[in-house]
Amino acid sequence: MENTKSSEKRTDYRDRVQIIVDIVRSDGSAFEMRARDLSRSGTFLEQLNAGDPVPELGEKVQLTIRWPIETAAPSIKVTAEVMRVTDDGIGVQFNMG
Repeated sequence: MENTKSSEKRTDYRDRVQIIVDIVRSDGSAFEMRARDLSRSGTFLEQLNAGDPVPELGEKVQLTIRWPIETAAPSIKVTAEVMRVTDDGIGVQFNMG
């Protein structure tokens, strides 16, 4: 199953990554997913466990991207909108405004 919000074509290069991301929904519920690719405009987040919650198409979420400890880079917080929902995760677009 795949559900998408728009037919927009990606223009940004995506890097393959394995990064844990904290997600907070508008109702305050929080959980983790794993980023499998990352670009400057968005990311695809995979469920860590089957049955974990998945935000809905069009939902706005707060993300905290936690870089691997060896990078010594600070976490990044960003608001994102769910643009795609699949059986194994979600595609989100970062809110740059």
